[in-house]
Amino acid sequence: MPASDPLDVVQRVLQILDDGSFTTTYKLAVMLALVELCFEEAAVPGPTGAVLTTPQLADKVLELYWPQVRAYGPHGLLQQSNNAPHQVGGRTLPVLIAHWQAGVGAGTTTLPYPVARRRPEFATLRDEVERVLIRMPLPKLQRVGGVHVPWLYEITWDDEPAPTDARLRRYQQTGTGFDNAVRLKPGVFEAFSRLAPLLRAFIQQRWVEKVTALNPVDDAGVALAEHLFGVDRTSLEATRGPLAELQAGRCFYCGDALRGATHVDHFLPWARFPDNGLANLVVADARCNGQKSDRLAGPEFLRLWRDRLTAETHPLEHIGARLRWDVGAERARGAARSLYLALPADARLWAGGARSVAIDRGLLDALLAG
Repeated sequence: MPASDPLDVVQRVLQILDDGSFTTTYKLAVMLALVELCFEEAAVPGPTGAVLTTPQLADKVLELYWPQVRAYGPHGLLQQSNNAPHQVGGRTLPVLIAHWQAGVGAGTTTLPYPVARRRPEFATLRDEVERVLIRMPLPKLQRVGGVHVPWLYEITWDDEPAPTDARLRRYQQTGTGFDNAVRLKPGVFEAFSRLAPLLRAFIQQRWVEKVTALNPVDDAGVALAEHLFGVDRTSLEATRGPLAELQAGRCFYCGDALRGATHVDHFLPWARFPDNGLANLVVADARCNGQKSDRLAGPEFLRLWRDRLTAETHPLEHIGARLRWDVGAERARGAARSLYLALPADARLWAGGARSVAIDRGLLDALLAG
């Protein structure tokens, strides 16, 4: 198969998951971070999309681990390394996050990640995570059967010897002396952006299996997966009023005045893009929300959504600042591009009510350009 074949890329990922050595969940976090960044940045045109950086990965890995800091019932903070927490090297990333939160006065309540990353102290935590990723999982992830095979990306450093902590701290202070680029191999960016929902499920399942092996839990199914990766979908109530006001009190889809029961809907369906950023939220009446369900909306609604992100940038940012809520406009744009442009030629999109329309590739390209 050619290197650009998406199926070939998927096979590479599966072989790494099957044959690689996983003493912690770090490699799984890096793999999932690579997939999510490609998925969310699909709107970036040209070859720049094929290069990620270690600060980007550190930010995304932190976001992935963030909900896992919560205590899991009587088990407390779940172990994610073969090393015991009190041993050297056992201070895993979730432990680092928990200690950081305690240090900024968050107590036992998990700070929302978009709020935390705006704190001035956050840079220190992100720098520490970046150094961990550089020295351990990034150079080791593509080692299968003891052999290093750069199937997915290339980096300019190795782990034998790993970059010293002093060198990495100088780089983080000055921005020089270290090449932080993670250069994706041909076809990987495209495959990850288009196949993200499938790959996400594979990697998350392996993550659940690893955590189950490290902890005395007896419910390694939906409950544990929800704890590790779930985001509370019922926590959107605070956005309902401000978004309804932004929409002049009308349903985003049918345009009728909002009366009675109203719903905060994920424009890009939660099942395909589990994101609660304001950019992905609209208010709809109960009928439209039920009819749309988990389907992708048609071009008429896609145009309305795209125009809102452009025309209502400042109102959305104002709502986000007032509610301490992430907007995530660029992330949502990238996800929309990945989802819509990966659709097969005979796919159909929700057009309101019980109607659906065939996709028009040229129209979707135009709506999602840039």
